[in-house]
Amino acid sequence: MRIFDLSTEILMGILRSLRIEDQISVAGVCTRFAKLICPLIEKQVVRVETVLQSLPSGITQFLSVCGKSIKHIVFADDSTLEWFDLFAKYCSHLEEVEVVKVNDGYYWKKLSEFFKNCAKLLVVKVAYCCLDEDTQLIVFRSLPQVRNLVGLKLFFCDHINPEYFKNMLEANEKLKEIYITGCLSLVDEIVFHALGNNENIERISLDIEFFAESEVFPEFPKLKHITILPSSSGFSHDSAVTDSLNKFFGDHSATLESMDLGFWNFTDVTEWPTFERLTKLAITNAVHLEDDLLRKIGEACKLLEEADLMQSTDNVTGEGLLRFIGVSKNLTYLKLWAFEPYDEELLMRIYKIKRTMRSVLTIACNNSKWKEMLRSQDAQYSDLRTYLTVISSDLVLWN
Repeated sequence: MRIFDLSTEILMGILRSLRIEDQISVAGVCTRFAKLICPLIEKQVVRVETVLQSLPSGITQFLSVCGKSIKHIVFADDSTLEWFDLFAKYCSHLEEVEVVKVNDGYYWKKLSEFFKNCAKLLVVKVAYCCLDEDTQLIVFRSLPQVRNLVGLKLFFCDHINPEYFKNMLEANEKLKEIYITGCLSLVDEIVFHALGNNENIERISLDIEFFAESEVFPEFPKLKHITILPSSSGFSHDSAVTDSLNKFFGDHSATLESMDLGFWNFTDVTEWPTFERLTKLAITNAVHLEDDLLRKIGEACKLLEEADLMQSTDNVTGEGLLRFIGVSKNLTYLKLWAFEPYDEELLMRIYKIKRTMRSVLTIACNNSKWKEMLRSQDAQYSDLRTYLTVISSDLVLWN
């Protein structure tokens, strides 16, 4: 039997198991395969260079069949944009576009027209781009014309004019998700105030420097998630910044459901505001997070279900971790990565706490001894698996 003789159901089962680059290669074989690939591609991020590598020839045929199924595309570096016109022609149903390391003003002019013509475009992400003044003017004039835009993500883009960005924000009232990370030129009160005028924002990512530069902070009535990172690893926030953050958190304590804080210095932090709805908290790569504050965090976030403390527990003792777990009654997931892993006795004490609570906890960590205990057939560990699961956790470096 030839592969062409297989039923559609069997072929779909095979195709689902393939990587995106292999699916694209298969789509280039014939129209039937390309049509089968279409519903699979809808759910994937398609990188232009992946298409070019997977289909050295036959790109037009592939796009003519599958182009409308591509919902999320990535243009990475100027070299991929020589194919831009072809993708723009066939990928008319795009919902998310990422532009990475594209600095050529000529291509940005084309991209700006592309943005305006994508009727279903919802999210634009721009990363590691350095745009000159003329190009910025083109880009930030085109984005307000994307009428359905709900998400804008900027990562490490240099020298963006705050006025252009402010005008774009004011014109896009539907924006619900805004990420501004590593864009030092946008750490400006003009931008901060413009953000505050958008009442629909639900998710936001800001550099911590925003809270050092401004004295008046906007309120986001619908804010559900916030990420706060330093734009550079050398930034250290002082007590004044801590006070500003506490005020901001206090203003949003009733709406926030998740929070991601990276590279924080907790030296001057002694209190933690109460969050009524917070269920997910990530405190990663932090310094000077100690037992008492961690306990207060647990007490203040009574609905907390997931906690990521990756590389933040160097100053947290075993007793401190136990108290945090003990007061976090709803905690079901805990992520740890410590240079000096906790001992086996601590895991047994965590187990006793969860057994008393009659609740299950998954711990993602780099502690090989804990994993061995859960795999052990020793009778003394037999009940551990009822309340605890220990899985591997990889170290993630910030760059």
